[in-house]
Amino acid sequence: MDVRGLKSLYDVRSQSVTPSAEQSTFPFTVEAFVARVEALVVDDRALIERLIRLAQAHDLLKENASRAQKLVQGSSAALETYQRQVTTLESQNISLASKQNAL
Repeated sequence: MDVRGLKSLYDVRSQSVTPSAEQSTFPFTVEAFVARVEALVVDDRALIERLIRLAQAHDLLKENASRAQKLVQGSSAALETYQRQVTTLESQNISLASKQNAL
């Protein structure tokens, strides 16, 4: 569904027919009124279902963002550990190289 299309359907300013003009063109009948109310109920149901799907998608995106953040934190911790190990190995290498040169 296109949200802009739905907005144009419910935008009062975009409708050129006024209620008085509508009444003069189409005589009031109970059947037409009931059909219009039923159409509005169907439209509202579709809007509510769309809102529910959007809320579910929002929750899913929120969960995915949380998982991604946890992965980033885990990767950062692993990178820091790796960097400490590299620093330790480099210092050990320098120490061994200096001992070897001293011999």
